[in-house]
Amino acid sequence: MAPALSTIVRVSAVSGITATAASPSPAAPFPSRARLARRAPASGPAASSSIPSVSPPRVSRGARVASRASGGGTGIPPDGVRGMLARLRGGGGGASSSSSPAAAAAQALDGTRFDDTAPSWETLGRRLETLQRSRGTATAAERDLERDPAASPHALARRFGSDDDAPVRVMFYRDHAGWCPYCEKIWLQLEEKKIPYRVEKINMRCYGDKPASFTSKVPSGMLPVVEIDGELMTESAAIAAALEERFPERTPLLPARGTAAFARIEELNRLERALFSRWMRWLTSSWADGGNRSQFEEAMDVVDAELRKTPGAYFLGEELSLVDITFTPFLERMAASLAYYKGVKIEQSGGRWPGLDAWYRAMALRSDTYAWIKSDYYTHAHDLPPQLGGCEFNGDDEQARPLTNRIAPRHVTFDHVISSDQ
Repeated sequence: MAPALSTIVRVSAVSGITATAASPSPAAPFPSRARLARRAPASGPAASSSIPSVSPPRVSRGARVASRASGGGTGIPPDGVRGMLARLRGGGGGASSSSSPAAAAAQALDGTRFDDTAPSWETLGRRLETLQRSRGTATAAERDLERDPAASPHALARRFGSDDDAPVRVMFYRDHAGWCPYCEKIWLQLEEKKIPYRVEKINMRCYGDKPASFTSKVPSGMLPVVEIDGELMTESAAIAAALEERFPERTPLLPARGTAAFARIEELNRLERALFSRWMRWLTSSWADGGNRSQFEEAMDVVDAELRKTPGAYFLGEELSLVDITFTPFLERMAASLAYYKGVKIEQSGGRWPGLDAWYRAMALRSDTYAWIKSDYYTHAHDLPPQLGGCEFNGDDEQARPLTNRIAPRHVTFDHVISSDQ
């Protein structure tokens, strides 16, 4: 779940910048990306909404515009946040007009104090180790990551009890941070089936160029990629099918052909893509918010109905299947992103989607696999914008209230504007 922040929010684990708001400051509305590109005036439905002063969305949006204007399109400029704000207020090299979105962003940040008080990774590591020892839990250094029953994002090889000299047939190429949803599908499948594999981590495109050693094999640079017995495969759906076909003895995740459950798979996979499309349309747009929300909720109603058709918590019944693994990465990201950007609670929906509530609970109980792979709300709220090209707050009063209940008012975030992984 998202951390309960007070008046301070960490902006970047790399830069370690935090922001503390000294006093409320009204947030100025900013035009959408499409209207910025056309240089049209800030008008229309998105600009006419009443934005509460406690709402972080408009400040964050302005900060992204400010970052572009100051030449820091890939992050905080070298002279830091203070230098950026000084330029935006007319100190040179920034926005040329006080009425520009960048200047408005700077004005919205008046009264905000920035402090470099975030703990270092080393400090966080020591705190984690102390907590683990107090609970009698093995630390990362003490775990045998190759053979431990539980998954680990740090493991570069997994053997699941196989002999040291037994050949490992699968090489799995995934992203460094575990943020790629398509990599997560394959990772979860490998762990659930307990197929021995090795890992090579490759950065997502939105975090830099991929190494030549990888692009020489995969010119597109797309992730995930696996090599099975030396045969290279791309596209997560094709990889998942190959793993089922070539490792049938390892916990089958598909029902037998010819069964009623097997007949549902294709339809459920199409439903997952429809849900994904409607989520993306709503999350990445500030236009027609009510209509986009309605279409997304309609798809969620269908997903919930499909889950309630079976006696178990999963899509095909009482056992986890490849259909659940296909839905998992995006249902995980939907729960995080829509709570943060739209103020809508999906996980533990309070009875709106009981089938999905049961599914989320069942997935959370997979303590050796999914519990070690899934990320948290706060991380996804900030790892999605670079991948998607941006996420849009809707900022209306009804949905700002649940958002500000999760995240304290008057905080500021600076999202790095980076192109998505294609």
